[in-house]
Amino acid sequence: MAGERGQRPGGRRHWWLAAVGALLVGAAIFAATRRGEVRPREILHLTGTTMATTYSVKVVGPGFAPADRGRLTLAVERELERVNAAMSRYREGSDLDRLNRSRSEAAQPIPADLAEILGLARSISELSNGAYDVTVGPLVRLWGFDDESRLAVAPAPEALAAARERVGFGKLEIDPSGPTARKLHPELDIDLSSIAKGWGVDRVALALEASGQRDYLVEIGGEVRAAGRNHRGEPWRVGVEQPLADRREVFEVAALSGMSMATSGDYRNFYVLDGRQVSHTIDPRTGRPVEHGLASVTVLDPSCARADGLATALTVLGPVLGPALADREGLAALFLIRRDDGTFERRATAAFDGR
Repeated sequence: MAGERGQRPGGRRHWWLAAVGALLVGAAIFAATRRGEVRPREILHLTGTTMATTYSVKVVGPGFAPADRGRLTLAVERELERVNAAMSRYREGSDLDRLNRSRSEAAQPIPADLAEILGLARSISELSNGAYDVTVGPLVRLWGFDDESRLAVAPAPEALAAARERVGFGKLEIDPSGPTARKLHPELDIDLSSIAKGWGVDRVALALEASGQRDYLVEIGGEVRAAGRNHRGEPWRVGVEQPLADRREVFEVAALSGMSMATSGDYRNFYVLDGRQVSHTIDPRTGRPVEHGLASVTVLDPSCARADGLATALTVLGPVLGPALADREGLAALFLIRRDDGTFERRATAAFDGR
């Protein structure tokens, strides 16, 4: 699963998600074209940067006074700061940073939010039989995806074996009643970049609802949650991107209301080593970047954090095991599988097409 979504200032993953976010919000999120049925309402659009990517929040209402704008802006920024302060791997002094730096194997107190997201991550790890694992940090660094560097040679077998010793979701114990976390390996390194953006989307959405908003769309780095209707009174429409490295095109459009959407793919953040593409998505079970024909996975779920993590897990599982798991568990998932001629095979679960 790996450095699926980076949080480091200066850019990384989904280092590619800043660009994808711009596509989804700027080019592929659009209102239905029927006119005259619903009186147009005002859109409050808030944008900014967070987690080394961009965010966009659209709220629809009959009108927004300056005080309303200020109140909603503050609510959004407060939630994003809360997520970063708890879960950023790159902010010195964040709760996650302190946990990663600690070499203690005793139970340590952590915030309830951090315990909750780690519990969610563990449930996805168990569901995917270890294909998803937020302790993958050592492998992310080993393959050169922790910063802007890229490898000139593949990691030595000894280095790979040493890094794998420090990876394993079973080496992290979470007690939500504390809440506390206990590292069973002193150098366990947790990377929440594959789920934190989705978590941030959920937190902002809940803050908007607490402020009385019912019609909104929240996007962080390409991960989206929508509720209610857009300014034309229709469900929000969000584009699924074609997994192309050299251009941006919409593959198809999903109508969202009361639903989240997250996409994982290997077509933006990669480098070439010895003539082979090295994907940023790393299989924690092997310690190596994935090598299969699955180009992207899009997941729909009420929880954006869960959709975020599941998209990564299904990407790691690949074009055979991924759809099999999604079908078995009733997940709403769309798989785009790369063909030899450069086109893509569309494979969707019944739950995805049913929505």
